Amino acid sequence: MDLVEIKGGMSREEAEAWLEQEGFAAPRRRAKAATGTSDRRISVAPAKGGGRSRWLGGGRTLSARVCHAAERIVAGAAPGCTLSRRAEARLAKVRERLAFVDGRSLPIVAEGENHVRVWPLAGGLASASLERALAQSGLASTRWDDFSTSVRATSTDPVARAIAKINPTDASPRLPANIAAALKFSSCLPNSITAAVLCARTAVPDVIAEDLSRPIRQL
Repeated sequence: MDLVEIKGGMSREEAEAWLEQEGFAAPRRRAKAATGTSDRRISVAPAKGGGRSRWLGGGRTLSARVCHAAERIVAGAAPGCTLSRRAEARLAKVRERLAFVDGRSLPIVAEGENHVRVWPLAGGLASASLERALAQSGLASTRWDDFSTSVRATSTDPVARAIAKINPTDASPRLPANIAAALKFSSCLPNSITAAVLCARTAVPDVIAEDLSRPIRQL
């Protein structure tokens, strides 16, 4: 067993989390933390394959509830709070740029040559699900975010037709390329079960169904 010194006054829980991130096998039941000493030493065993960061490098996606609230404000609803003058000016610019957002329809907007953007404004999981569904219909995606999904298309017509064929219960975000490394404890599960878990965690069929029930506006 190797001795790794934990510095900076970490708690036992913080030390175990750090050790696991750095590639050491230190589950709570096996870690032997010295208590009542100043150096806080833990005996650990090196994990096979070395350390691997669990931090994805980006923030979490916004929920449909938050994005729908933003949509209502962009469409003209009062924010329900007092805004600073700078915030009011910023909101006015957003409303001007997204003048097609009315809170009732699903806008499909042509943005330059061979570029179309769909604006569900329903959260990152809905956008990612829409991106995958459009890709399955043959439309190459360029990007997606919490509010929109962009694809390569010469006009809005093929995008509108593809959206009309989407089944909300089948729509879900893309699975990671390396399913075995997608979950923290994926080594305990067959890939098929891991894929099912990821689909169940990320699918938002009710949100997709609500957005697809809106009338499509091609702009």
